[in-house]
Amino acid sequence: VQADGTDGNCVTFVMHDEDHTLGNSLRYMIMKNPEVEFCGYCITHPSESKINFRIQTRG
Repeated sequence: VQADGTDGNCVTFVMHDEDHTLGNSLRYMIMKNPEVEFCGYCITHPSESKINFRIQTRG
């Protein structure tokens, strides 16, 4: 896992060897937190097993 975030309220994680199974489950659980404003992920390319996961909080 690599983390990249210059803003105090937002961070992007790059997770290698993962796909929609982890991405969607993790997004669902994180969005249950009322302090989370946005949580989403994308797979950069179908042939790569890596996801970019972004979390943004309210505070």
